[in-house]
Amino acid sequence: MPADAEGTLVHRDDRTIATDQVLAARQPDEIAAALVLGGRRAAADRIRDLDEMTREGAPDEAIVFASLRELALFLLGQRHLAEPEIGLGPNGLLSAEWASAERGVLAMKFLPGGMIRFAGVSAAGGAVPRLRVNGELPTDLALDAVRAFLPSLNGPDAPRDAA
Repeated sequence: MPADAEGTLVHRDDRTIATDQVLAARQPDEIAAALVLGGRRAAADRIRDLDEMTREGAPDEAIVFASLRELALFLLGQRHLAEPEIGLGPNGLLSAEWASAERGVLAMKFLPGGMIRFAGVSAAGGAVPRLRVNGELPTDLALDAVRAFLPSLNGPDAPRDAA
């Protein structure tokens, strides 16, 4: 267990360790392993599938590793969010998408260098006009811009177990 400057033992949770592993990773499978450790198994499985598909069928459309790293860091840092659908664009950039009857649709593309390109539209219905948002911002600012579109694990649009 690591110690702080005074020699006191410091407990590090799995998410912190997973984040460190993402930052040190050199291969997609290492990032997938870190996502599992950080509690994001569905994302890890999807990353492995996408990596395998690109290596077998379209190596010229390989995952941009910096995009993968940004996506993984985002998912590990935002544990309160529901699992997104993860996709790979023809340019090798990864995207995450959330669709919710309560909040609408939000898509985020993870660019190298910590930027996120995003677009969202609120759910249809009611007397309120549909809200739309799009742009390209650093992660922390992007989160502020799209917070209303992001479904949380415990929110009204979270998956429910059948009784």
